[in-house]
Amino acid sequence: MRLAFLGVAGALPAAGHSNVSFVVTAGVATAGATALVDCSGTPAAALEQLGVCPTEIDSVILTHAHTDHLYALPSLMHAQLMLGRSARLTLAGEPAALQRARALLDAAGLLERAESFGIAWHDLSRSELRLAAREMGADGAGRSGDATAELCFRSFAVEHSVPTLGLLIEHRSVQNTTRICSSGDTRPCEAVAVNARGAALLIHEASGLADEESELNAAGHSSARQAAAAAAAAGVRQLQLVHLPPWGLNGGESRFLSEARTALARTALARAAFDGDVAIPQTGRWFDVS
Repeated sequence: MRLAFLGVAGALPAAGHSNVSFVVTAGVATAGATALVDCSGTPAAALEQLGVCPTEIDSVILTHAHTDHLYALPSLMHAQLMLGRSARLTLAGEPAALQRARALLDAAGLLERAESFGIAWHDLSRSELRLAAREMGADGAGRSGDATAELCFRSFAVEHSVPTLGLLIEHRSVQNTTRICSSGDTRPCEAVAVNARGAALLIHEASGLADEESELNAAGHSSARQAAAAAAAAGVRQLQLVHLPPWGLNGGESRFLSEARTALARTALARAAFDGDVAIPQTGRWFDVS
């Protein structure tokens, strides 16, 4: 499974950064099974920089209805139309987010135009989403026949100021199953650690530091220390911090990393269960999760 971030910033992005959004795919040897989680910044350009044509996106998943997580959907949809997309696109996610997405596309005059390729609306809070991947042929096209792998997206409720979905993403193949867990926007909640158990990677929001926790938690957010506590409780191999405030980027990253690493070092459970790395992911580059 391959993962790349289009942005890691919180609601108010720092200069040169986009709000949190990432793309996940079954891998370079397969066709299909590529999803964009949340939609911000200039998604079509960011995807092209990663070597992904926007029409290769099989699904866009929206975790909740806040502006910073879905405002760029009309831009992405317009690019699909300009590039002549013909395959159906699945828009999946939290119900209120899907309702807002429909309203955004309608306001931009894109909802009716998208009927040229079709939109499948999928309530991810009610049922999982599966995207089949197929082996690549010598000509670079996906071969027909049985799927060789799949990406499965399952949601769980987290604790934010509006209904919000955390995600468990599984890459299932004949060889093994690899898992990524994403907290979404949330204050500390047990559901994250429970669903992250057995995952190779936990992507967790860190909207501030420990001295701000009262305000952060009241607004439905977590600190870097609390993200580390969730990683320790889950026993994941790697923790990535996202949704950082402006002062946490462009030179302020070390404070977030230091707080998370210190919290892990001071946790007896972490010494036994967490042997991975803590990072703020670089945008615009792929890395493998296995």
